Amino acid sequence: MSGFPSDYVDAELVFNTEVRLVSEQLAAAAENPALMFSIVEQFLLSKCKGLLVGRSIDAAANYILADPTSLSLEALADKANLSQKQFYRNFVERIGMTPKLFVRLTRFNHAYQYKLLHPVTTWSSIAQEYGYTDYHHLEKEFKEFIGVTPKIWINTELKAPERLLKLR
Repeated sequence: MSGFPSDYVDAELVFNTEVRLVSEQLAAAAENPALMFSIVEQFLLSKCKGLLVGRSIDAAANYILADPTSLSLEALADKANLSQKQFYRNFVERIGMTPKLFVRLTRFNHAYQYKLLHPVTTWSSIAQEYGYTDYHHLEKEFKEFIGVTPKIWINTELKAPERLLKLR
């Protein structure tokens, strides 16, 4: 609000042209304050619905970030009180990628980070822990996201100068 001058600001600059319809409805209901309150309330509730969807998508993204293997996309859509189609559309709009790709990237990142913290753990064990069907499934995602196999990546990563000097 501090960005707005203290003078008159056209509501259409903030709320689009739909505020003109609300203004016309208010003018027509000027003799009935209860109806005026109802008109304003309906307008504000319609604006709040967008905020609630945003929050539910944010909550779903946080569930995925915390544990990408625990909930299906159907369950996340259900938790967000959205149909799967609405969830997908709102997720892409809010996060910038499909929910499936977000889950894949998050799961991959968890496996990647786990291997860095536990270098002696086998890739097969990590694949099983993070819900990959087998090592080859994890290897396929490595090739897609990083461009090399897990074995090549870990050999390069663990020998990186910044790792040896404990800079990361």
